[in-house]
Amino acid sequence: MSTQILVIDDSATMRKLVEIAFRGADCGIEFASTGAQGIARASAVPPDVILLDFMLPDMKGSEVCAQLAKGKQTAQVGVVVMSGKTEVAEMFRESPNVVGFLPKPFTAEEVQARVRAALRHGDHASSRGDTTRIHTLVHVDDPVQEVPPSESSLELEGSLATVSLYEVLRLALASALTGVIALSSGEHVYLSDGAILLCTTTRPTDEFDQLAIRGGADLDSALAAARITQHQSGKPAIVTLAEAGFEIEVDLVAALKAYSYRLLSAAMALRAGQFGWREQRLPGYVESFGRPISLTAVALDHARGQSRNVPGGAEMLEHVYQRTARFSDAISGLRLTNAERAVLAAIDGASTLRQLGDRIKLPLRQVVATVSHLASVDLIVRADAIAGAGAGRALSPLIVHDLDAAFVEQLRALLARRPLAIPVLEVESVDALDAAVSRTKPQLILIGSDTHALPPELRALAKLTSATMVAVLEVADAHSTADTLALGYDAVLFKPVHITELERLLAL
Repeated sequence: MSTQILVIDDSATMRKLVEIAFRGADCGIEFASTGAQGIARASAVPPDVILLDFMLPDMKGSEVCAQLAKGKQTAQVGVVVMSGKTEVAEMFRESPNVVGFLPKPFTAEEVQARVRAALRHGDHASSRGDTTRIHTLVHVDDPVQEVPPSESSLELEGSLATVSLYEVLRLALASALTGVIALSSGEHVYLSDGAILLCTTTRPTDEFDQLAIRGGADLDSALAAARITQHQSGKPAIVTLAEAGFEIEVDLVAALKAYSYRLLSAAMALRAGQFGWREQRLPGYVESFGRPISLTAVALDHARGQSRNVPGGAEMLEHVYQRTARFSDAISGLRLTNAERAVLAAIDGASTLRQLGDRIKLPLRQVVATVSHLASVDLIVRADAIAGAGAGRALSPLIVHDLDAAFVEQLRALLARRPLAIPVLEVESVDALDAAVSRTKPQLILIGSDTHALPPELRALAKLTSATMVAVLEVADAHSTADTLALGYDAVLFKPVHITELERLLAL
């Protein structure tokens, strides 16, 4: 039997984005736009998992969870809470039916991972057989869906007052869509297979007015006609002139990329107006002159200008952050400030922002502002809030020492995909290990090739803090295993390490 998912969210756009994420999966998706409607549907036909928005028009998500937990038919259904504010996860610490937290905006991979994790946790899922494999979508018609699904093309529209342009673009990129997002303010954002290629506007601009353009005496009339074309379709006037044979003094591809970057950065601030998505073949000039533009880079530039007045700065100092699973891909090619580099290097998933500020010698106000805009573009995420959504205890990290960078990055990605993400703290020197173990009380300590160089005191300290000490070796060999265990290690693993091996050692 296929997996059944109930989405309780009053935003038609967010419901559509969830549907996009499960295109081609073997599951039925039903939707409810209010808490009362969601409770009624879940009680009538219990789903395998519920995706629940925190803020609904008739009640809070916490109230919905409480009623579901009391229901005879719904008590065992796992709930994944969705919200743009990670701090709300704390409100569900004691909710017995909440098995995960999904920060908005989210990628298709993230919502799929949360659903799979919820299915593994739920007793209801086990009674239906093996439902953890999701293959092909069986769509259930949604009577409250404001934007009907289409077999031939995807239609998506909504208000920027409820869904930011960043959220829409992030989902479109994650879903590898090709087409155009049109804003009521006049901007057109063109995407190809999950990459932003160009941003144009129908509004008049003076972006290229200072360029020297040569090629004929009729330039003035040609420019006037090109501006009319731009107003009608968004095609930049400079492109129309270039195609007409006029000589432009600059590299047109580079100029259009910079032009797109500035338009996108300004559009990130829009909190009113409408957006609409169309799947279509891209115009020829977009394919000719468009080049990939990093959404993270654009959003980061915008966030830097917005983070000067960060609310709740003092409270944030006690929060703990970790890198996201897609950190390595997202950061590639970004131009970071010195403060951003320092903060990203220091974040370990175990230290509070106050501790980070003391360590990297930056003013606490600057640390808070930097963390705020890095989090807004999904480079980092609160580790303690995510832990609070699915556990009643404080989050403990996993410490690694003397392991290569590629292995550590893969390890971070594996553990970040879990419904209860586990931070990874990398300790470079043997001398720093004792202090790190004492401070963080880790669940697990992974030691690389230098397994014989560790002092005996570390094993005693690990035992005192209830940490499991594991050696990670390159080659599986019975003799090496025996020698390593004789040194006091609790276990020996061999590369490549699978996530199930770590889960077994973590006793999760």
